[in-house]
Amino acid sequence: MSALCVVALGLAALEGCTTARSGGSGGGSSSGDAEGLYSQAKTEFDTGDFGAAERHSVELLNTYPDFPKSDEVLYMAVKSSHASGSYTETVKHVQRSPEKLEVSPYRDDMLVLAADAYEQLGMYYESADVLS
Repeated sequence: MSALCVVALGLAALEGCTTARSGGSGGGSSSGDAEGLYSQAKTEFDTGDFGAAERHSVELLNTYPDFPKSDEVLYMAVKSSHASGSYTETVKHVQRSPEKLEVSPYRDDMLVLAADAYEQLGMYYESADVLS
């Protein structure tokens, strides 16, 4: 079974779970264009403002699904949610775009983060399966 199938099965098991969310205040981005939103998310990610980086990365992925740097944006969402302790969100982000994940240079890093998220959630079998 592929790692992405395992992530999908584990995500189904997480349905209904909630996690504590962290981050800045709500609201949309001040820039409506994709490059502006990317720049904002990247700056937040690089400075360790993971709550805001995740929020703006997800906004970018939702608003501009064909953005040329969407694999990097997805990685920022995965890494930011993991760094914030939002492990259910980490798994959800990894499952978000399996076709993009398969060819992403960030694929292995995202799968390791998903495996660790499963472990943090006490889902040890799913964690081991993601990496096998």
